[in-house]
Amino acid sequence: MPLCANCAKPLSCVSCGKEQPIGQTAMECPKKQGALWIHVTDDIGQNLPGVMARKNQDDPTPTNSVGLVVFDPLGAASYTATITDLVEPFVKSHEPPKEVSKVVPVSDGVISYVSFMLPRKATLIVEIFQRPDPSKPSASKPFKELGIRVTSDRGPSMPATDGVADFGAISPQKHTITVAFIDGDQNLFDFFGPTERTIELEPGKAGKLSFEVEPLYKTVRFIAHCLLTIPKQIWQEEELKKDVAVYFPEDENPDDFEALRTENRDETFGGADATLRSKYWKVEYTGLDVAADIKRRVEFLASVIRQAAGKIEEKDDELKIFMVPECFFLGRDGAYPVEDLALLVNELQKLVMAADWRHWLFVFGTVNTVFSDDQERFVEFTNFSPVVRGGALAEAKLPDYTRMIQKAKFCAELAGDTDLLPTAPVGTLTSEKVRSGFGATENEFILGQIILELLVDQEPAIDGEAIARVFENGGLTALHWTELKAAVKRAVADPNFTITSVVRDIRDYPDTGIKDLAQLEFCGYFMPAKNFIVNSWQQVTKAFLNTILKKTAIWKKNANKAALKKALEDVILELRKPQELLKGLDFQIAALELRIRGVIDDIELNDVLSGRFADIWNVSSRDIQAKMVWHLSWVPLFRELLKLYLEERGLWRQDVKEETVLGPKLGKNFSLADYVFSCGRKPGPLIDKEVVPETRKLTFGLEICADHSEGRLQNALTQAAVKPTFDIQLIPSAGMVIHDARIVTRAGGLVFNCDGWNAAGAMLGMLLKRNGAKREHTVNEWPKDVGKNPLRPHSEVVKKTGPGSSPVLPAEIVIIADDVKDLFPLDAGELHIYPSQDLP
Repeated sequence: MPLCANCAKPLSCVSCGKEQPIGQTAMECPKKQGALWIHVTDDIGQNLPGVMARKNQDDPTPTNSVGLVVFDPLGAASYTATITDLVEPFVKSHEPPKEVSKVVPVSDGVISYVSFMLPRKATLIVEIFQRPDPSKPSASKPFKELGIRVTSDRGPSMPATDGVADFGAISPQKHTITVAFIDGDQNLFDFFGPTERTIELEPGKAGKLSFEVEPLYKTVRFIAHCLLTIPKQIWQEEELKKDVAVYFPEDENPDDFEALRTENRDETFGGADATLRSKYWKVEYTGLDVAADIKRRVEFLASVIRQAAGKIEEKDDELKIFMVPECFFLGRDGAYPVEDLALLVNELQKLVMAADWRHWLFVFGTVNTVFSDDQERFVEFTNFSPVVRGGALAEAKLPDYTRMIQKAKFCAELAGDTDLLPTAPVGTLTSEKVRSGFGATENEFILGQIILELLVDQEPAIDGEAIARVFENGGLTALHWTELKAAVKRAVADPNFTITSVVRDIRDYPDTGIKDLAQLEFCGYFMPAKNFIVNSWQQVTKAFLNTILKKTAIWKKNANKAALKKALEDVILELRKPQELLKGLDFQIAALELRIRGVIDDIELNDVLSGRFADIWNVSSRDIQAKMVWHLSWVPLFRELLKLYLEERGLWRQDVKEETVLGPKLGKNFSLADYVFSCGRKPGPLIDKEVVPETRKLTFGLEICADHSEGRLQNALTQAAVKPTFDIQLIPSAGMVIHDARIVTRAGGLVFNCDGWNAAGAMLGMLLKRNGAKREHTVNEWPKDVGKNPLRPHSEVVKKTGPGSSPVLPAEIVIIADDVKDLFPLDAGELHIYPSQDLP
């Protein structure tokens, strides 16, 4: 009970004996001078003896056993009560009060009371664990291998000792804790998840944070699934015999048949150019209807990768790269409809999303896709390689674990018309039907030229109307034109500008400020660097079609239906002239013929485009499963009209092919990013645009078959302003080996090829010299012809050394016994499991 400041008697009522409030005197005590009581407690109300307090500038006095410092008597005045700097033991156990000084008025005869609260400090322990592999039943263990510094934004910083940083007593407030390796350049471990976390510490309570560390990959192992993936090769002996019987009766020359069967004697049947035997080799696609084919091939892959995993010791510091050859996904027609591609990719993603595959990267060969109108006269064809990193765990994460790499150089994806068996099903694709050369990838230079002409130069007038007016006629606004033009000008002003970069900058959506990006997509085909975008390019395309028709005098406002048809027919007749620069443009001519044969209800081209072919326009906005946007059907017509415009402006030249993306002389390539992807040297997503230290990142370049022989990556790397350091080069192929002159990796980098067709001659010699593995198929009764018999699907791994490469140790061969005669022409192939290699 408090005592009276005047008489030292207990403060109780003389009548009832009850305790009186602090600040008064005993009832019978006469009023005297005032007093100041300083009371110090902690955050839960406990009295704190020994805390130093003072009034005004007097010497500090410690609080007594009940936490009080009493200043008595005091004259009436204002006094400053202060808690001085904390001393032991409070400096370690408590925080200073929020206010260390308070002004207190004192009156005669009254005890003035002032309190201070010292919050108890909290404690904080930060633990660093080595993350267990989720595919294995194991517990976390403290991480002790490398030094780690742990820092609070409130000041303390300390190294972790045996996986623990004990901050001891620490200020009870919000702390942001960061962790970092003391050796910032080490490439043995990395943190799993964020390296910065926040914790709210409460007074007197213990706080704990945990971070996990996981090992970085030190080695890599390559596994090739080597099997024949091209269409089945068939020798037609009986057909040869029939022809021989006609030209060479046996009684005249009985030995000629065997000679014809074994020699290339072109003149025998009057052929001056073709190899004699070529007409007797035919091909046959193997597969099922699309849905069943996808299901069976994915099931087969599931079996094969399980077999591969069973042959390899699973180590959490080793990356496994599994590859199948180009043309693995052809089906019975040579390609899947483009709308089924997303279904296939999603099935492949789900196949390897479990934790068991978190240390694996899968290159699932390639898949051919085709888009055509109902009459199959309007055909677009592409070849993609799906790259999927395993261990995504959740479907929502799958896009971040997937890349689609598009092939640029058409070679032998499809057989020709005369190569098919006469019994081939109707609808089987051939190279003649889809045109040789992936125009959407090879003509980026031309698209860049036309965009520059239309957008960067001074405003073109169309029959006296500014192009902004043309935009408005096409359903857009003048603002769209203004914003788009500004975006292109910014791209041109870039010091790294090339013709192709204009196209890329628009389609890759930089931060241009364009309000309605969906309407400003010029390239309607698939975009490897932006895998999961759905675009609507219809209105802009219509506007430009109008523009080009008008500029080339094909279009006149007052033209009638007959005049328009006649103008288009004249264009087609002109295109059919045997001009060298027009070779290979049959697809473009066919596109124009489609428009001529269409019903033109009104003179406005927009009506033509929105009528009969409305279903083609709508394809672009389908939100297909996995949200991929594909190579679309308007490209041939658009390209042909662009060509006409270029001709008018003198921009279409004989040497235009040298300036396409494949032109090694001029290097007019796509952005290098189309063929490059990267990931951390640990499980997780592909991290193309995330900033990761080079020491903790792997950078891959992928070229599909002929792109490698063309030096696709090498050429793009030469032109790139920012040149990545490649660690691993991947080459899924059908008829290719590794070319030393086309290797782009750093010294000590690795190159991996898996082929589904053949190696012969010098290519075979290189393969065998470098310890490559081949699976040879020979039919002894058939002629020996390159690419026909024998066939040698193969794989190899080499290491970059100096100007060339050096072989690695030979692969372990594992025969696959699955029955896949309904999917592939010969057998299920074999696994080529190469020894572990140190990562560069």
